[in-house]
Amino acid sequence: MAFINGNALKNHLIGTGFADYMDGGAGDDTMGGGLGQDTLYGGAGNDWVQGNEGNDQLYGDAGNDTLRGDEGNDWLDGGTGADNMAGGINDDTYVVDNAGDLVIEAKNEGIDTVRVSISSYALHNNAENMVYTGLGDFAGTGNAERNQITGGIGDDTLVGGGLGGDTLKGGLGDDVLVGSGGHWADLLVGGAGNDTLNAAPRFSFSQAEDTLVGGAGDDTYYITGGASAYVEAASYEANGGAPVLGRMAFVEKVVEARAEGTDTVVLGTGFFDLTNVDFSNANVTASTNVQIADSFVPSWMQEGSVAGTLADLYANVENLRIETPADVYAGDMPIIAAGNDLDNVITGGDHAQLRQMLRAGGGNDTVFGGAGRDLLYGEEGNDQIHASGGNDVVFGGAGNDTLLGDAGDDQLRGGKGDDVLGGGAGNDYLHGGEGNDQLHGNAGDDILFGFSGADQMTGGIGADLFQFDHSAKGSQSVITDFQRGADHIVIEAGTIQPDGTVQFLAGGPAANMAWQVVTDAGLRILADTDGDAAADIDVMVNFATGGVAPLTNADFQYWYGGDALF
Repeated sequence: MAFINGNALKNHLIGTGFADYMDGGAGDDTMGGGLGQDTLYGGAGNDWVQGNEGNDQLYGDAGNDTLRGDEGNDWLDGGTGADNMAGGINDDTYVVDNAGDLVIEAKNEGIDTVRVSISSYALHNNAENMVYTGLGDFAGTGNAERNQITGGIGDDTLVGGGLGGDTLKGGLGDDVLVGSGGHWADLLVGGAGNDTLNAAPRFSFSQAEDTLVGGAGDDTYYITGGASAYVEAASYEANGGAPVLGRMAFVEKVVEARAEGTDTVVLGTGFFDLTNVDFSNANVTASTNVQIADSFVPSWMQEGSVAGTLADLYANVENLRIETPADVYAGDMPIIAAGNDLDNVITGGDHAQLRQMLRAGGGNDTVFGGAGRDLLYGEEGNDQIHASGGNDVVFGGAGNDTLLGDAGDDQLRGGKGDDVLGGGAGNDYLHGGEGNDQLHGNAGDDILFGFSGADQMTGGIGADLFQFDHSAKGSQSVITDFQRGADHIVIEAGTIQPDGTVQFLAGGPAANMAWQVVTDAGLRILADTDGDAAADIDVMVNFATGGVAPLTNADFQYWYGGDALF
């Protein structure tokens, strides 16, 4: 090894055929290594440092230096100042510590890595990899190559670029990772922290399958569009599990291990944006599927297209949110999304033209419909379902559920369990199902059907119908606010005479009869609908205006052979 040292003047130092060590010292020096693996320090001043052949280590030190690696796997560190660095062929590593540093790489000159300590950096052309080595927050952007970008311990924002094939690793901190949306598949790894992972829209008919791995923390996954602004399919894969879907066009894969936080999947506006694509002459499938779980989701399609979007939460991902653009056109198919066995929060898209089917699955779930016509299922667990705008249909399923309508004419069906149903504004239909239910019609002309169990029914404002049949046998229900002249009680046809009037018996029970009893507690209506002279319907009627008074035929409407007689 040769040791070659300069002085405070402008030195011109040339290496040997061995591994040389050079130190230019002060002054604007020109240094050139030889054939070996050289270590060159420019020292103070604006130096020219050139490695030539071999795997060289080049350091500019202080000043605005020019470093040239030439052949070999070289290390180029300009030091302080705005430096100009070109590694040449083979796999080179650059150190960037100044916003004025320039990295120069030609095409096909190896796999190069830029180590960055400044707060933001965009990879220059033809450099492949970037690693943040600082201690703060970092913003890094890729280029047209297949990049690997690694963040640090802060809250980093990493963005891929070009045709895709990028790997983005957030590391520690609350990171934001954005895929390139190009032709090749991206891998986004959030690491520890509450990360946001965004699979960017693709604008070519790519078969790429992006993989999003949140890691520890409460992570949010954005699936924001399909090929040519078409529709994507998403597959969620648990740790060590097999993908739910095989290879299909425009698939996004989200990997979330157990006990890694509360995670949210967002179907973004790109799922719906077809404004830049004309399918009128294209040969496309009638439906595109998005699989986010064990359940299945159909797809939503817009103007000029065929069907729509499917999205189901896979195991270990808790929440699903659907975002919609400003303009959505009515299609033949709804969005269909489904939860899993965790306690999910599923939020539908909020657009009046959007139709959705949202299924909560197992767990104690919270479901929010949107402004359009929604079909909402609680299924297993004690669920809360908010219908929001539109004429919605809501099924509670098993469990003690809370179903809430809103504006629009909603249908709420409690199913099994002790449920609470609130109709909201509009003319609503409330069916308690099995169990001891609470039905609140609120505003509008509502139909309240307790079905079986001891139900409490409050019609609220409007002309309401309180419906009963033999399914309620053995339980007493309560009407809390009967309004004479506006509300009516609907009973089964076994108690109806041929002229359409209810057949009352003043004294007591008899076959195919109804009778009413005035007590201190209120007015009690009983009816036999199956001819066994025992009460199949038992209802305590409390008047909205207070007091107790016998009912007449004018207070009833009749259910006969499946038809209501008015």
